[in-house]
Amino acid sequence: MNNIYCTGTSSSAHTYGNVASMLREYLMSIFPKDYFKYTRITTELVSRDLKKDRMNRRDVVRHDRPALIIRPSFGALDDDDRFLANTYLINATNQFNGTIGRNMLHPITRDSNNGISLQYFLNRDKLEFDVSIVVNTLFTQLDLRKDLLNKINWDSPWFFETSLESMIPRQMIQIMSKIAGIDMEEEPSTMLHYLNSTSQFAITYKMRNSSSKDEYFMYYGVKILLNFTGMDISDANKKNMVDDFYTLNFKVSAEFNLPGGYYLVGIPRVDFQDKLVVSSDDQETNFFPIFTVRNLLFDSEANGIHDHNFKMLCTSIFKTDKSRDMRKDTLVFGSLIANPIVDMVRNHIHHGIPVSTVIRACVSRNQDVIVEGTDYKIDWLNMTLEIFDSDYTATYRVIFFINESYVNSRMAQIMESEKRDIDPGTIDGTREF
Repeated sequence: MNNIYCTGTSSSAHTYGNVASMLREYLMSIFPKDYFKYTRITTELVSRDLKKDRMNRRDVVRHDRPALIIRPSFGALDDDDRFLANTYLINATNQFNGTIGRNMLHPITRDSNNGISLQYFLNRDKLEFDVSIVVNTLFTQLDLRKDLLNKINWDSPWFFETSLESMIPRQMIQIMSKIAGIDMEEEPSTMLHYLNSTSQFAITYKMRNSSSKDEYFMYYGVKILLNFTGMDISDANKKNMVDDFYTLNFKVSAEFNLPGGYYLVGIPRVDFQDKLVVSSDDQETNFFPIFTVRNLLFDSEANGIHDHNFKMLCTSIFKTDKSRDMRKDTLVFGSLIANPIVDMVRNHIHHGIPVSTVIRACVSRNQDVIVEGTDYKIDWLNMTLEIFDSDYTATYRVIFFINESYVNSRMAQIMESEKRDIDPGTIDGTREF
C-alpha cells in the first residue's frame, strides 16, 4: 500500500487573488479598451480605499476615473448553499474514522519510474465581492448603470468558463525533486519538464525575482458560478460643497472548484517514514492577485508567430518588484531554457545570425500581449527580460517558442560531427551555428 509522504494546503492568497483577477478582467472586457483609468483589488472598504489612495502615487483623482475597485470578502466560503455542500465529494473526512478517503484523491502526476504521485482533494469555495465603479458625473453614472443592466445577467446565477492556477506547496516540489534526482534550484527547466511529462494537468511556473522565490502551479479549467446582485447608485461624494465623484456599487458571488489539499503518495521509502505536514508556503502577507489566461496560448499563431515550425518550449509567470513600480524592472530567464539551446542562441549572436531563427518570445500583461521595443526588451546574450514602466499589480507571462525542426537538425549535425571526430564548427565545409 502506498505511503503518504506529506500533505499540504493550497495557497489562499494566490487562489482567491486568482479569482479576483478573473473578475476584474471580465468586467474590463465588457467595456472599451482602456476605459478604466485605474483598477484596484483591495481588502479594505471602498470608501477607505479611495481616501487612502489620494495620498498614494496612484491617486484616484479626476483624471484617473473611471475607476474600478473590487473588495473580496470571505464570510461565504463554506455556505451550505454551495453545490455539493456537506457531501463526501468536497469534504475530506470519511464517515468511519475521520481520515481522508484514498478513493477521493485525484491524481495530478504519476511517476511510475520512481513510484510517486502528486494528488489533490477537491474543495468548493464561495467568494463574495463588493464592486465599485467610480465616475465623474451623475449622467455617466446613470448611463453606466443602464449599460451594465443590459450586458450582464443579474440576480440569476450563470457559469463563466475560465482557467485557474493553484500553487503547489514548495516543500512537496522539493521532495519530488529529491526522489527524481533533479536539482530544482539549479535546473528549474529540467524540473518543469519532469513535472509536465508526468502530469495530466499543465504545470506552470513563476520565475523568482529579487524579492520572491520561484513557484509551481497546477493549471486547470473550471466553470465559475457567478451571480451579480444589488445594483446601487450612490449620491455624489462631496468635497468642499462640490460634487466630487459618483459611485456605482454592486455585489458578485463566485462559486468554484479548487484543489483544497495536496497529497504526495508513493511506495514505502526509508527516508520518508513519517508523514510531513507542510504549509502552503505563502510568501505574501496580503491578497495576491494572479491573472490566469483562459487558454495557455500554446498555439504560436495565436501569438503572432506565423511559422508552423515554431512550437512552445516553455512558459512562465512573473511579477515585477513593488519597489520598481512604474520604472524598469529586469528578470533573468536563462534557467528556464536548456543549456544547449542557450549555447546555440549565443552562437547565432556571435556570428550575426538573427536569434529569431532559433527562438522567439511572446510577453503578456494580464490578458493583453505587449509589444517588444515599446513595452519590454529581451537581451538574448545575457538571457534577461526588461519591462518598461512596470506594474507590480499585473501578472506578466512569457512564452518561448522554438524552431523545432531547425534546432533538431542542428543538434543532429553537432552529434554527427562529434561522432566523426571532426571540428564541430564545420560540417562538409558549412559553418555550424
